[in-house]
Amino acid sequence: MKNSIKLIIAASFLINACAPKAQERQFPQPTSEFGPRNHDTDLSAGLKESELFKASLAWEGTVSTASFFQQAENLMVLGQKTERPQLTQAGLQWVERFYKSSKTSSYADFSRSPFATLATTQTEDEVQKALGEVQTDLDRSRKLIKSSIADLGRSYPWPQKGADLNRIIVSAEGFTLVVTNKIGALGIPKVISEGVNAELQKQTSTLFAKFRDMVNQLYKTSLFSKALNLVEGAIAQFKVQLPPETQKSIEQGRLIAKDLDGLTNSQAGLTVLIDIWNILTPRERVDYFQTENQSLYDFLAKQDAKDLSCLRLPDCSGGIINGIAKKIFILPKIDQYGIQQLHTKLNQTTLKYMIAIIEQFAQNFIVTMPDTFAKQIDAGLVDKADELLAIRKNYPDYLKNLLSKWAGKNMPGTDGKVAGFEAPSVNLALSAKSKMAVEAAASSLDLKANTAGTSMAANALFLQNTPNHNDFKMRTALSQINKLIAIGGYRDDEKRLVPALMMPIEKTKTPLDLMNFTKSAYSYRIPDKIKMLDSFHASEEPYAKDFSASAYADQLRGLSQMLNFTADWKKTGFEESLGKVQAQELTNEIQNPALARPLFPKDMLFALNIGDAAVLLKNITKKSTPVFLITLNNKTIWADQYQSGGEETAIMAGLVDIKDGERSNQVQGQDVAKFLLAIQEFLKATDGVERTRSAILLERDEMGATPLQALLEGRKDLKLLTIALANFISSQLLDEKSLVQSVYSLKTMEKVKSSNYRIDDQAMAIRALVAAWEITGMDAYLWTAHEIYYALNKNAFSKKDRFYINGDGSSLSFPEKIQTLRALVEVQPSLPAASQAQLGRILSPWMQALEELQ
Repeated sequence: MKNSIKLIIAASFLINACAPKAQERQFPQPTSEFGPRNHDTDLSAGLKESELFKASLAWEGTVSTASFFQQAENLMVLGQKTERPQLTQAGLQWVERFYKSSKTSSYADFSRSPFATLATTQTEDEVQKALGEVQTDLDRSRKLIKSSIADLGRSYPWPQKGADLNRIIVSAEGFTLVVTNKIGALGIPKVISEGVNAELQKQTSTLFAKFRDMVNQLYKTSLFSKALNLVEGAIAQFKVQLPPETQKSIEQGRLIAKDLDGLTNSQAGLTVLIDIWNILTPRERVDYFQTENQSLYDFLAKQDAKDLSCLRLPDCSGGIINGIAKKIFILPKIDQYGIQQLHTKLNQTTLKYMIAIIEQFAQNFIVTMPDTFAKQIDAGLVDKADELLAIRKNYPDYLKNLLSKWAGKNMPGTDGKVAGFEAPSVNLALSAKSKMAVEAAASSLDLKANTAGTSMAANALFLQNTPNHNDFKMRTALSQINKLIAIGGYRDDEKRLVPALMMPIEKTKTPLDLMNFTKSAYSYRIPDKIKMLDSFHASEEPYAKDFSASAYADQLRGLSQMLNFTADWKKTGFEESLGKVQAQELTNEIQNPALARPLFPKDMLFALNIGDAAVLLKNITKKSTPVFLITLNNKTIWADQYQSGGEETAIMAGLVDIKDGERSNQVQGQDVAKFLLAIQEFLKATDGVERTRSAILLERDEMGATPLQALLEGRKDLKLLTIALANFISSQLLDEKSLVQSVYSLKTMEKVKSSNYRIDDQAMAIRALVAAWEITGMDAYLWTAHEIYYALNKNAFSKKDRFYINGDGSSLSFPEKIQTLRALVEVQPSLPAASQAQLGRILSPWMQALEELQ
């Protein structure tokens, strides 16, 4: 891949001015001491009465997937904060079991996923340019290599006539070494010279070793037939193309070998002598026959081909004269010479003759090595050039094919597929009696925005906390990476914009374009409900312009949790799941130093991740902002209309739902708390971001500014917004009992009073105020969190339930209990010692019940 995925997000990170210059809440001057105005209620009597109380938990029925993942996340966090690893492990198992259940999520081939398409689009231009350069280098290298090998062939000291086969092999090896040294010094690109030399050495070293083994066996054998078998085996193995004359000699050798193996009497001896005579030239007949036996030479020399053909057969006398000579003179002399001695003599002579032929062939062949090398290398380079041309003509399919093979190998559990977005609801059976069962209760193509956010948050925590690197962890990581890309949109193989899941809030059809986001005046979020076309892409069906504040917070929190995973300046779970994968793993066919780089570049994915979050944060200051501000003069201003340093000073903030494109007049208190908590996650995830190595964040614009600088300024403004949100919770939502009211009216500028307070509202407010205290260091927020907790003990604790109940007397649902447990655990360390101890007694049976769930 290129320098991997390049995205021009640039000023998308300019989230500064997204918050008012809010001021700290003003509290009345205390008359005695700082701290909560109320005190804790002693519950010891009620707790003592129920000392033998055993809590039980169960969760059954059709539940929202968003709630399922939220509780999985809560379990992981509770386990970490209370040092109960069993709870953390349970949360991790919830995530894994969800995806192992049928149809809870759709699946897509990784090679056809948004990542694969984005990788193709972002690398194609560079790859095409690089491949074009390589083809030019190949053409130039072909000419240089060919001429250089020819020059070497003319000057190389080849073996002289009469050299044996071992000497010829040594000479061939020496020439190969000279060629490789020369190619390495030609000045052609290193990748070509090293590739050619590696292939040449690979092929010749094996070949020479086999040749040497065959030659040693050949020189050791004493039987002509065995030697001939060795030669024929080598010819077949190495696919040697013999000259016609040599090929004829080998075929004649087969006849002689057969004759020699059957040489058991004088007639067989005459047969082999005649067959040898027929093979030899007149000059060779003199050398091999006349010098050995003049009478045999004279006899055979008088015969024509027809007579010789007859004499070699046992039942043919060859006429009166030849018949007499054959029976009276020739055959008796053969017997007299000795059949065994004749066999030995003929075997030695034919073996020597054949070796001489082979040596001569090798002598003639070795001088053709320069031409052979040049042709073979040139053919290999031509094939490589053709291969590169084919890649250039169809690069998208080529890369996706490589990704498909890689995914199938590394994710065998799903045959190379990754999970997409999840079904909005599931049927769940969870208790201490049987193992949890979960199955889809709706189509995974019916996406809800809060599902997208909470599932990403839970999966990010899974990736950060699961100790094992396995098939599932890799699939989980790749699934979330693809979600990041799908949420922000991307361009396909033909540079066409693939619409993002973050869609316009306004009445426009203009899709989000991250590469040109700074020019857009529109706001973008994932709608509350959206119909999916497949695992990662929305259908073109119209969608309702409904954008809830709760889902807004969930989306920001999910993306922020993913930032903990993709942060490039520190070690995270990314290194174990994706960080070690190199681009070279895609292919063994092309070995190139350029492929010694991450297939999943963490700094680029971090920039992509933060770009998605920046789009959400920019919504705060755009025309369709859901965020309102309340000034010192008790005036309500939408955040896009607020001017820092103007006449009005904002001190509080909240946010509302957007329904059918219109902002609501009612504020859900729990939404404000969730949004504050989401901002805290973003601030924690980007803490230390000044150490990023992301080229995108460090790139300077024409004014010399970088996106990183804008992000750092934006963090400061988000801390101010945190103050404003916390001020709203602590001063506008609490009633006279210090309990949080669920709803606030922007019309009347006051909370909508109700005696039916809800415990989950109190829990979220406590968590948000503790978070505000952690972000700002302002004790006032912690005191308010304590006041809400004390109010719970005074007004909402049930001796019967040994826990808190809602204002209408109803017991808490499973999700409400888990959410409340998390809030209590988070506030507990800051409470006075006596309150901590009492809360410990309240928590103990419920934490035990959580551990017993299967």
